[in-house]
Amino acid sequence: MTQTKKPVVKKAAASDTSVEKAAPKPRAKKVTPILSNQERYEIIQKTAYYIAEHNGFVGDPHAFWAEAEAQIDALKS
Repeated sequence: MTQTKKPVVKKAAASDTSVEKAAPKPRAKKVTPILSNQERYEIIQKTAYYIAEHNGFVGDPHAFWAEAEAQIDALKS
């Protein structure tokens, strides 16, 4: 008795469209505290002081203030 070989049939790969993907979970929004103008001013004032102190109080006070504002504004982003 001779055995006959069955032809090899490759199954087609499942297409991506037939597979349902789970919907992504919505991310929680970051809650950033809103500073009042007075609070922002005081934080910038203290930061400018520490920048000036770090520089030995040598330099332009307006530059220290501008640097402090930039640092505080960068934290909000």
